[in-house]
Amino acid sequence: MIQRDRLLQEIDCKSTPRRTYRILQSMGIKKYRHLVLLTKGELLRQQGFGRSSLNWIEKDLKEHSLELSMTIKEVDEIIYPTLTEPKSDIDWEQRRYEIAKALMSSERIEDYGYNLQKKAQSCIEIADELIKQLKK
Repeated sequence: MIQRDRLLQEIDCKSTPRRTYRILQSMGIKKYRHLVLLTKGELLRQQGFGRSSLNWIEKDLKEHSLELSMTIKEVDEIIYPTLTEPKSDIDWEQRRYEIAKALMSSERIEDYGYNLQKKAQSCIEIADELIKQLKK
């Protein structure tokens, strides 16, 4: 949770060395989640940004178990952990039942020539196709 909180924080002018803060602001880097996507080389290429600024940033990030050169996927997994949970936790059979049940109550029996078996089979086929698409 500490990582997530830090990534969502704005870079503070009070706790960040003045020169480092000004350079990050001029680059459009306002939050830590943007900072961690940068590489050391990108930072060092900025005029006025030297080793001491880089060392300060690396130390600050390390205190929160973060680092430079993170990928967007890595950042997203920290900020939005529930969105990146494996899909295997989903009970697909239960979902299939719920979808087919909802379709059964929404479809008109007249559209199936008053044939309940035909209607049920059609709803199951639609549910199966929907689940197939969701699993991708």
